Amino acid sequence: MMTASIGYGCVVSFLPTLVMERGITGSFLGLSDYAFYYIVYALTLLLTRGIWGRLSDKYGRKAAIMPGMLLLAGGTLLLAYTWSFPLLLLVGVIYAAGFGAAQPSILAWTVDRAGHTERGAAVSTFFIAFDGGLGLGALIMGTVIQHFSYEVTFLATTLITFLGFLLYVYYLYSTRSDTVRGV
Repeated sequence: MMTASIGYGCVVSFLPTLVMERGITGSFLGLSDYAFYYIVYALTLLLTRGIWGRLSDKYGRKAAIMPGMLLLAGGTLLLAYTWSFPLLLLVGVIYAAGFGAAQPSILAWTVDRAGHTERGAAVSTFFIAFDGGLGLGALIMGTVIQHFSYEVTFLATTLITFLGFLLYVYYLYSTRSDTVRGV
């Protein structure tokens, strides 16, 4: 979860300054620039979490985690090259659909893997990784922005998120846990 939330911390922290630096302007229903991005993001989360949750329960956690991580990586990749308001909103949809798939499914997978008496610790560990990634995303990627650019920063978050995807795939196939229901 940490690799996904590093990107999330970066997006949440630096989207306003990215929009200002790139001169991305636009408005819809009286809301402008990045404010509408967050509304599109939130609505997409609301609309997709239930769908991803059902897929995760029915077909196993990987049915939502794998596409979710790829959507997250795709969202930050697209954000690296976003210079227009419509594209910014598309990033919001893609990124939210990915987060709506990955976050609850990784949490469910974490709980699935824990013993009955270890579930509280498993959930705590999940949120430590999530919150740690948020903080690291802002801290590390802020330094990258200072020394390089937004493009390099969001490409780096894309690589970090994709690394999380690869680690998950490696775990699945190295432990043969892909045959276990719920994974």
